Amino acid sequence: VVDQILFDGSRAIGVRYKKRGRVREERTSGEVILSAGALASPTVLMRSGLGPPEQLNRHGISVVHHLDGVGKNLQENPIAFPGAFVNVSTHNTELTPYRFVKHGLNWLLFGKGPAAGPVAHAGAFIRTRPDQESRPDVQLQLFPGIYASEPGTPVKFLERPGVLVGVNACRPQSCSEIQLRSPNPDDPPRINSNLFSDPDDLERTIAGCRVVREIFAARAFAPYFEEEFLPGPGVQTDAEYEQFLRFSTLPAYHPVGTCKMGIGDDAVVDERLRVLGVEGLRVVDASVMPVIPSANTNAPTIMVAERASDLILEDRPLESVGSD
Repeated sequence: VVDQILFDGSRAIGVRYKKRGRVREERTSGEVILSAGALASPTVLMRSGLGPPEQLNRHGISVVHHLDGVGKNLQENPIAFPGAFVNVSTHNTELTPYRFVKHGLNWLLFGKGPAAGPVAHAGAFIRTRPDQESRPDVQLQLFPGIYASEPGTPVKFLERPGVLVGVNACRPQSCSEIQLRSPNPDDPPRINSNLFSDPDDLERTIAGCRVVREIFAARAFAPYFEEEFLPGPGVQTDAEYEQFLRFSTLPAYHPVGTCKMGIGDDAVVDERLRVLGVEGLRVVDASVMPVIPSANTNAPTIMVAERASDLILEDRPLESVGSD
């Protein structure tokens, strides 16, 4: 567990971390590369004295450099899950102990069966406002299983077969924030989530849910459809959809932006991913993205890492590269 980055003046010289209950330190004459992700990287920076002074002072952390943008600009796809009961077997009905072993062996021996497939079996990008948008603004993902849960409770798989369709706005405008809960690295950060603080994100998600309802009612789906599970036929108006979404919408595990790359007052890293105001420190993960990508964040994060590897090599002193 990384506690903080160590500095000599304004230069990063190593890291302090805990392993098996012992506090350890590692030093470097080169660079420190921080790659803890959009949720953890800003907390490491703040514990190291880089961030908004009011937050650092609140937790008794000495300010190494004033960076207002650390932890700000948290962008995330809100994802809702309208669903329907169907008349064919789905993943949730296959999770009995006997079938679990059967499908596991089928995958292990032959690479086939439910265990060999991804969680989302089909996807689509749609335009909810064809008269205004030239590119898709909502992503749909079909999950061949159904479950019920409430915020703060474990997921409960239902015994009746069904499907869920993940609906998320591609380019949400809402911004959230990561804050320190305490200077203790074992304490999780405080995530101030504002998934629908921008009304446009809510409107697009509602529109996407309405498209899913049309898909459930389509002729091609009719042989499998039994009844709508979520949000249920009683939800019709925008106000009813809003109530459903504000209760059930989750983050899609696509957090970005908390160590934003740029040149403004809220920027944290420059165009070469170097942390502003200090030396010998780079951030390489999805936190540097100033704007969330239109689709899933996995491939763009790999791209950031590939580009960063080139930048790191380009900036290394010649004497550290070696004769070959």
